[in-house]
Amino acid sequence: MFRLATLTLGAAIVAFLPATHALCSNPAAIGVVYGAQAQNTGGVGQLTLYSGSIVTNDCTIISSNGQTQNSNQWCNGDYDNGYSVDCQGGSSPAVVTDGNGVTYDCNEDADDSCDLVGFNVGPCCNPRQ
Repeated sequence: MFRLATLTLGAAIVAFLPATHALCSNPAAIGVVYGAQAQNTGGVGQLTLYSGSIVTNDCTIISSNGQTQNSNQWCNGDYDNGYSVDCQGGSSPAVVTDGNGVTYDCNEDADDSCDLVGFNVGPCCNPRQ
């Protein structure tokens, strides 16, 4: 339920972004974002669910993975549409591979222009040359 609500909300926001809005300087780049949402478990209990998503340079979500209580969820598997993210032992995405086998190398040049509600922008990932 969390995932669908977040994706629907994100898509609604993206629809109102101007066409010149871009996450990364390279038009062929994609970005990795992560979401965190607190869930009330009743009484004083609360837990936080984390998820990862891959977005196009114009901020459209193209792949997401499941929600867990792992704050490093964007480095975990289970992305849909054949995508995978490799953090290479770290806590930030280093390489993304899409469903067609195209590899993207990630760096830290993303800005916050693509923040979707409930998500934080991570690195830009450029197609490997």
